[in-house]
Amino acid sequence: LPADRALIFYCATGARSRVAADLALEAEATAQPVHHLVGGLLAWEGRRLQDFPRVQVVPAGAGPAAALYAAMDLEKGAARFYRILQGRFPGPPLGPLLSELAAAEAAHARAVYAHWAPSTKAPPAFEVVFEGLEGRILEGGEELEAALGRAAAAGARPCLRLLELALDLEYAAYDLYRVLAEDAPDPAPREAFWDLAQAEKAHLRTISRALRDCPEAA
Repeated sequence: LPADRALIFYCATGARSRVAADLALEAEATAQPVHHLVGGLLAWEGRRLQDFPRVQVVPAGAGPAAALYAAMDLEKGAARFYRILQGRFPGPPLGPLLSELAAAEAAHARAVYAHWAPSTKAPPAFEVVFEGLEGRILEGGEELEAALGRAAAAGARPCLRLLELALDLEYAAYDLYRVLAEDAPDPAPREAFWDLAQAEKAHLRTISRALRDCPEAA
């Protein structure tokens, strides 16, 4: 990438370009401004972009324990999402990646539990807590059923569209946990949320690499 020019990233829907722009900023690829085309080429062509009603994923004014518990619930929602999609698309290239992402989200919930449990009197075992979580909301504030509806509308290009949807979800998770880490008043939740943000960023890189294996991305 030219280090002396402004960079503008774009793609079909804006999901890939948003991640690419963020990674370029992090890598300090240029000293000039970095942009991405919001909504992608579909928005540029004047089509109506579909959005979804967002909910508050962490209760306003929640203490550290409540925020960490909410984070576990969000991770379960993401794990459910990827597991359901894996059942719909079990073969390569999507199946193995979706299985990996589902397992990683469950591992994230376990990592959050390690920070939550010491702040809770007589906490149940992780497996009991995780089983009892609803997991109906994803990190960006989208309901699980709505996200699955978007996945079902992937149409004739399921690999590319589903990976773009995964990028959307993982970027929302990264952004959420980064903000929560910055706002956390106590070291324990701050560390937990920062670790989650870095893990979500790793997911973004994994999904970005998987895009090259999509037949329709060639």
